Amino acid sequence: LIVEYAKPLGLALEDILNFIEKRFSRYFNLDSKVPESYSAIVLEEIKLVLPTIELQLTEAMIEDALIRICLDPVKAFMNKTVRPVTYSKLLYFKEYVLELTELSQNDKINDQLLYSLLGYMNFNSGRYFNFCTDKIYQYIAGAETLETRLENLAYILKRINQAQIKPGFALEPGLPSIKEQLIIWIVEEISFLEKRQQLAFPFTSHKHGETKKSAKIPTKLSVGQLAFLFKILHELDIVIPKSNQEMIRFISDSFTSKKAGVISTESLKAKFYVPADNSIQTIKGLSIKILNHINKNYPVSLN
Repeated sequence: LIVEYAKPLGLALEDILNFIEKRFSRYFNLDSKVPESYSAIVLEEIKLVLPTIELQLTEAMIEDALIRICLDPVKAFMNKTVRPVTYSKLLYFKEYVLELTELSQNDKINDQLLYSLLGYMNFNSGRYFNFCTDKIYQYIAGAETLETRLENLAYILKRINQAQIKPGFALEPGLPSIKEQLIIWIVEEISFLEKRQQLAFPFTSHKHGETKKSAKIPTKLSVGQLAFLFKILHELDIVIPKSNQEMIRFISDSFTSKKAGVISTESLKAKFYVPADNSIQTIKGLSIKILNHINKNYPVSLN
């Protein structure tokens, strides 16, 4: 105890605040201002490791523009241009620099690992968003057909949808997460390309008086639930459409939802690419209900 209390007052304060942050985070006002003595300690810790992080990222051949995007907010925080210094800001940069330190020491570090870290830490700056969208444009620009571009965008969208974000963390708390921003941007890009694809199709004419009409199948599912159900069927290769657009058009032409007699393709598209949590939960429950029904009513003989 004597040794413990003999620590400098600043370090003792840091230990106490760290203890409160970890043990009582639910009751901790993260928007309150950090004491100067505490922020000075954290800034000194960051100052010691930041040059090494920058050197290791450079030696790993990480793109210079990406390094600047990653480190400029940290440098601004160190230079005290980020004001006021709140606990939420301090906690973010402490954790972010810790993650960067660990990543920079990885012998297999590359751009993709850095992208994953920035996504996980919800690095939702405007500069990083623009950097990502520029990279996506470069990735799809080489595609020879609209169909290939759509497939490439759908693959990127799937990867981003599957990415995890650290709960409660954001570089810019007032903005949507970087994951949400990129998903919305990609969905809009897919919608634009699909409209271009439709305009490229030759128009077909019908004989005078001939109409294309088919009865729709009513369902008790909402539009979002219907979209997610077919999304899963597609991912499991149970239904194999030529494109997502073809499947979305088929759902719109063939079904009615719980509340809508006419399901718009735009509504389906948004809910297909970005399923809502309640739709996911409903389809999970429906899958269990189907399985229980099969087990009860269609027993399989073991002989």
